[in-house]
Amino acid sequence: MSCREVLGQIALLARQAWRILHDPSSLSARVLKAKYFPDSELLEADLGSSPSHGLIKRIGSGKETRIWWDNWLPRDSLLRPVGRKSANPPKLVSDLINADRCWDVAKLNEHFFPMDVDVIMNIPLGTTTRSDFWAWHFEKTGVFSVRSAYRMLAHTRSRREDWIEHRAGASDVVGLQKKWNLLWKMHVPAKLKVFTRRLAKNSIPTDAVRFRRNMAQSSICQICHAAKDTWRHALIDCTMAKCIWALLDEQEVSESVDHFCIYSAILGGSFSNGSCH
Repeated sequence: MSCREVLGQIALLARQAWRILHDPSSLSARVLKAKYFPDSELLEADLGSSPSHGLIKRIGSGKETRIWWDNWLPRDSLLRPVGRKSANPPKLVSDLINADRCWDVAKLNEHFFPMDVDVIMNIPLGTTTRSDFWAWHFEKTGVFSVRSAYRMLAHTRSRREDWIEHRAGASDVVGLQKKWNLLWKMHVPAKLKVFTRRLAKNSIPTDAVRFRRNMAQSSICQICHAAKDTWRHALIDCTMAKCIWALLDEQEVSESVDHFCIYSAILGGSFSNGSCH
């Protein structure tokens, strides 16, 4: 799977999250909630970094939008306030709206920095009160699309690479990025490159990884029951793995080891626990 395909898959997953937000009573939404976040809402679950990236609250009554937690400021950069100017700031956006359905300028200047005040003042407030709702920030219509999500992911990735190139200088981050670039340029199937990257990131779904993420009852290998199911155990040390290696002819084994050593050398010892010695 190439990088483009990976971004496409992430965009498709984002569409599923969009459906959960807008149709929580659907069968798929109820199944996923029961499985992955039974005691919380989607955006409050343990989803890793930036789980709500791209989503923004459209303000109606303001009663369902948390000022310092939810994305609600329509701008290109941070969609939340940059910081708190006062010691005891309000919690809900509705606290910033006066009885005339206008922004309370005095409160805005008291609790927010000028860059946030300017953005908030440009958010229109209707004359009728309606509930706040989630929208997709990267479409004018506010409706999520896989194409828009893909463009957003590609743009974010491009900006990150530009930052690494122009601002990080000769840091370790630049060195690591160059190693990844060497890996992607190798003339091998894309699925091998992606597998190698996942291996280096320790994200192969072994029982040890799944146990750490509360997705398995034990970290012990379910095949041999002799050791913790790490990537090295799964690929090299497990009795089943040894049997598979034994079935290969000498040339295939040699080529496999050579490829593994090349990957390890490119990534600078990311596989130190499974060296080529």
